[in-house]
Amino acid sequence: MAISPNDTFTSGQILTASECNSFPFGVVGYTESTTLLQGTVTTEVDLTGMSVTFTAIANRYYKVSAFMYGVPTVANAVYKVNIKQGATVLQILFNSGGPATTGTTTSGSVIKTFTAGSTTLKLSGALAAGSTGSITFNAGATLPVFILVEDIGPA
Repeated sequence: MAISPNDTFTSGQILTASECNSFPFGVVGYTESTTLLQGTVTTEVDLTGMSVTFTAIANRYYKVSAFMYGVPTVANAVYKVNIKQGATVLQILFNSGGPATTGTTTSGSVIKTFTAGSTTLKLSGALAAGSTGSITFNAGATLPVFILVEDIGPA
């Protein structure tokens, strides 16, 4: 870890800009949907509206988290959600679905650094290789789906 924690604090110490830049900057991008409905998915498709754009700073770690809800048409169908930057898959989140027509959730995260500048990340979904049927990705007021980007500190 790039941060050298100071565990000896003295009354009257001054917090410097350099020290402040060693802290995480927190949430830098977030997209949520309560209305996503994308059905009959078999091969990979970008999930409608599930992208986020933020301004990356070089030499910093970013935690990208995703939460998705899928309903298979066939029992035990495995589906996947990809966290992507353009065509590059950063992380694959798998879910081995339950009974047919019963929704299951999948979530996960990846920690990456990015080139400085505008950065767009997105979610795509598909039925996993070897599974049959199809998947419907959806969301609701009490089951929002999302992609979240957090700056977690210097690399």
